Amino acid sequence: AQPSPGPIGALARAGTHQFHGYALACLVAADRYHHLDAVIRPALAAGTTIVCDRYTASSLVFQTIDGVEQTFITHLNRHADRPDLAIFLTCRGVELRRRLKARGSHGRFEDDPDITTKEIARYHDVSALYAAQGVRILELDSTITGPELLASHVVSIVLPLTSASS
Repeated sequence: AQPSPGPIGALARAGTHQFHGYALACLVAADRYHHLDAVIRPALAAGTTIVCDRYTASSLVFQTIDGVEQTFITHLNRHADRPDLAIFLTCRGVELRRRLKARGSHGRFEDDPDITTKEIARYHDVSALYAAQGVRILELDSTITGPELLASHVVSIVLPLTSASS
């Protein structure tokens, strides 16, 4: 997951009320590069398949919502490894708001009452951007599909990719 559980990621997660805009974007990018160097790239070199929650798509969504230009975020993350596959779980706004209310806020972004509308629009844009960059995209609607069925579908897509890369 990103931000990672490492020291920089912990600071980023705990600091969403303290850090804003460019400072938070740089902190999240620093965590990403540390996570790449310490965990992801060594695992890939050893032949391990990596599944990462969020990654650069999350930065392109939340940092732009936080007022940072997309070009800055793209430039900041230009040395991050491009994913082989990006999976976007979509959800209708009403259901997403219901889930957030039931779960409770995990930070400043989720305290914004309009976050679901902004987030849905930005993830749609980022999915199109990734596709234009040649990243394979899988979009799954999680509005009514349960987590077990979604996970099964993801495994059915990812597992053959791991066999092909071996």
